Amino acid sequence: MSTIKPSDEQMAEAHHRFRLSPNTPGGLVVKTKYRRSKPVGEIAGSIGSHGYYQIRVLGRTLLNHHIVYYLNSGFWPTAIIDHRNGDKLDNSPKNLRQVGHGFNARAYRKSSGISGYLGVGVSISPVTGKRAFKPQVFDPYTGKSVTLGTFTDEDDAGRAYDIGCFISNYYDIERLNLNRFIPHGIVLEFLNENAVQKMDDLKALFLEKPESVNPAAYQMAVETVLDIHHNPQSIE
Repeated sequence: MSTIKPSDEQMAEAHHRFRLSPNTPGGLVVKTKYRRSKPVGEIAGSIGSHGYYQIRVLGRTLLNHHIVYYLNSGFWPTAIIDHRNGDKLDNSPKNLRQVGHGFNARAYRKSSGISGYLGVGVSISPVTGKRAFKPQVFDPYTGKSVTLGTFTDEDDAGRAYDIGCFISNYYDIERLNLNRFIPHGIVLEFLNENAVQKMDDLKALFLEKPESVNPAAYQMAVETVLDIHHNPQSIE
């Protein structure tokens, strides 16, 4: 959806007309009565053909989630606004984040093929008929997809994807392959405690020096965590 910035007058009018209402469908309610508006306190806008809430402001149709982002942050978005939980109608500020163009189309999706895991592509050898699983994550520092290696075990490929998402600090818990979480977002049954601790340490390093992170660093991190998961005694 377009993120072309409205005029200053349109933005000021949106600020004047609406207020945030995180628990209301659309995320906005009428704050100040204006021509043809609903009563004060009622839901602002309606659902358009694209499935998002929208509303007219001084001759221009604006998306509610863009207005919500603006009212909450003080800045109009300059890139795509992603709904973290995938619900287009949930415009609560905590559910909105600004992401790179193309992110919605490629991140956290189920790859074509027959893998049961998100983010894992599958190739089948025409000679042996064996399957190879290749997890990919989106790297926020370069704006590119990173392949985390090739796996013969589909479960490990699913684990690798989640590890890569976690250490990149660019993921939605709801869209990972995990389903039971401890506070920092990793399931108890999916990785053992030693592997979880190592992954936390690696994430801290990635965040400390993101400019040094490259595909090789991702692959090494994933291999290290998986090795500790399968061999808990290997951690110092």
